[in-house]
Formats: sequence, C-alpha cells, structure tokens
Amino acid sequence: SSYRKELWEDLVALSNSIYEPWAVLGDFNVITKVEEKIGGSPYRIEKSIEFINCLRDCCLQHVGFLGNVVTWCNNRGHPDTIQKRLDRLVYNSERFDGSNSTIVTHLDNACSDHNPLLIRCKNEEARTIKYFKFQNFWIDHDDFLKVVPGSWNTHVGGDYMWSFHVKLKKASSNLKIYKLDMKRVFDNNDDNRTKAEFMKYLMIQDSILRQKATDRDFNTKYFHGAIKD
Repeated sequence: SSYRKELWEDLVALSNSIYEPWAVLGDFNVITKVEEKIGGSPYRIEKSIEFINCLRDCCLQHVGFLGNVVTWCNNRGHPDTIQKRLDRLVYNSERFDGSNSTIVTHLDNACSDHNPLLIRCKNEEARTIKYFKFQNFWIDHDDFLKVVPGSWNTHVGGDYMWSFHVKLKKASSNLKIYKLDMKRVFDNNDDNRTKAEFMKYLMIQDSILRQKATDRDFNTKYFHGAIKD
C-alpha cells in the first residue's frame, strides 16, 4: 500500500540522519522470506521486495530469536489457519560494539492475534573472551549422550550462525555442570560415599591437566602452575 511504501521511505531518510546505534521494533505487517508464512496460498516474495530493500538501504539486519518462527495468527480453524512472522526487531549491527547483547524471545500467544516479543538488552563491560573448549572427560560422564542431543535439538530461530552460537552456548553451559560436580567432590572428599567415586574424579582431573598442558610441560612444576585459573 502507499502508506507502507511511505513508511519504508521514512525509515531510509531517518537512517541517513542517525550516526549512533539504533533499532526498530514492531509489527511490520510483511515477511522477508517464504518460510515465515505457514498455511494459506503460496507466498510471492515479490510482495516483500520493498521492505527487503528498505532494510538493506538502512543497513538494518534481524536480531536472532528464540521460540516459534511465527508471531501472528488469523485465529481461524484448520484448514483456514494462516500464521506469519510479522513482528521483529532489526538493528544496524555495524554500529553496535561487542559490549551489547540483545536477545529476542517469541512468547506464546495469550489473548491477541500477535505473539508478544520479549527483548533482553544487556550492556557488558569489556572483558576477556572465553572461547568454548571441549573437555575430553565429558564423554565419560553417564549423561553425556543425553545432554548434547538435548541441547542441539532445541529450536532456535534466526540464521544458521546464530542458531549454532545459541546451541553451542547451551551445550557448553550444561556440560560445565559436570566440572562443578567434580569440584564439589574434591572440596568435600570426606563425604564421598565410596572410594571408587573419588578415584573416578581423580582420573578426570588428570585428563583435564593433560589437556591443558603441552607435552613439554609434563612432570614439571610449570605443568601444575600453568593450569591454575
């Protein structure tokens, strides 16, 4: 419609006057790809070209999201049900630094035809980046084959890299619980039920030491000093 085209033009004009990080949130009443529509007649992506071009001209991109893909439903019974992703948060990523973390969650529909969006924004002080590192001893844990698929099968919206990032973070967080369990065993070894359990965690600790240290560090004082956090 003419009103929608006018909105896209206003956004482009606004983007040319803003030199700070900015974002746009709301019901755009349009989708950006055919996968964002469920039910009804096949969607013609040509209907979205003006909006897609607007996002490109404004240097705006989608924030990844958690939850269902769609955010709107016509609330009609099958087979007339139509669902779309009409609500979204877009931002100019090149002007956001690494201290800004924004997560969008598509909540369940309660009493409206639109699903509410929960936005979490957190500014973090600059800190040393801790990269994910797989610990070899994890594979010996009884629940390892349950934790990894459980984390990886979680539905995450957004592009592939965002989905991979969220799933890896979730799996890492769940696997680190094993490290805390091991720490409690060493901190409270007098309360261990069996000597076998304590020996099990001694072997795990040895695995961690060997993984963190290089070959030339074995059997040296540096070997034990280098792995202290």
